[in-house]
Amino acid sequence: MTSKNLPPWQFEAFRNFLSFEMLQQACAALCSRNGISLSRAEKDLRYLNDSLLARTGREWTPDRIPGGNVVWQTEGSLFRNKKRVFTGFYLLDPSAFDDLGVLSLTDFGQALGLGLVSSNEFYERIVKTFEFPHPAYRENWEWWTGANLKLRPLALILEVLIYLSEFSSEFAGISIAEMAHFGGATPMNGTGPEIAKRILESRMAGGSFSHTRSDALDRKIGDMFGFLAMTPFAVKRGSELALNPLRTDAENSVNSWLSVEAIKEIVAPLTKEGL
Repeated sequence: MTSKNLPPWQFEAFRNFLSFEMLQQACAALCSRNGISLSRAEKDLRYLNDSLLARTGREWTPDRIPGGNVVWQTEGSLFRNKKRVFTGFYLLDPSAFDDLGVLSLTDFGQALGLGLVSSNEFYERIVKTFEFPHPAYRENWEWWTGANLKLRPLALILEVLIYLSEFSSEFAGISIAEMAHFGGATPMNGTGPEIAKRILESRMAGGSFSHTRSDALDRKIGDMFGFLAMTPFAVKRGSELALNPLRTDAENSVNSWLSVEAIKEIVAPLTKEGL
C-alpha cells in the first residue's frame, strides 16, 4: 500500500493546545457562548478570542499577517484551524458546526468547561473513545466507514506497550517507525499482542527492518505519541514511548507505581457503559 492510498489517520498536531489544563480553560470560555449562531456572532467571537487568550495564555487565531490591501478578520478565523482541536476530542459537535453553523458543546465538552472532569478522567476518556472512523474528519469518516473498519489507535498503542513491558522491561519502549511498520496502516483493535510479538522478533534478530516513512501514517503516530506522553499512562524516553512507571495522586502529589492492570481496563473493548 503506497502513501498515496493509505487510509487517513487523523490527530491534531497542535500539541500545545491538547493538554487537560489548556482544553479545560478553553471549554470554560466556550461555555459562556454555547449555542450561538456563528453566522451572526462577530461580537461573540471577538469575546471568545479575548477570553481564550486570557484563560489559556495562547492565541487561538492563525498566526499570519495578510499582504496588500487584504483585511484579515480575526473574529472570523477563530476556528479556522483550531476547530478540530475541539471536534477531534469530542468537545464540540462537528455536525452542528458544519451543517447548522452553531457552536454546540457536547455533554463532555460542557462538563469539562464546568470543572466536572478531572485530569485523569479527561485523558482516560480520550484514550478510550478516540476512534476511526472519526466524525470530525470527513475523509477519515468516509474511508474507514467504507472499509467497514474501526480502530482506537491511542488504545492500541498502549496495548502494544503493555505486552512489550510484560515480555521484558528491556523492550518496553516503542518507536514511531516500529509502530507504523509492524502495526501497519490498518491494524485492528485487539492486535496489540501480535504487533508486540513482531517487534520483539525483529529486535531479537538484530532490529533491522526496511521502513518507508510517510506523513500520512508516521507523522500522525508521532502526534499520538506526543499526546500519550501528556497522559498518566505513558512517557517519552528519548525517541521512544514507554509506559509511565509513576503516577501522581491529584490530592497530595504523592507518586506511586502505575498499575498495568489499570491501563488494561482502559484499552479493553468498549461497552455502552464505557462510553
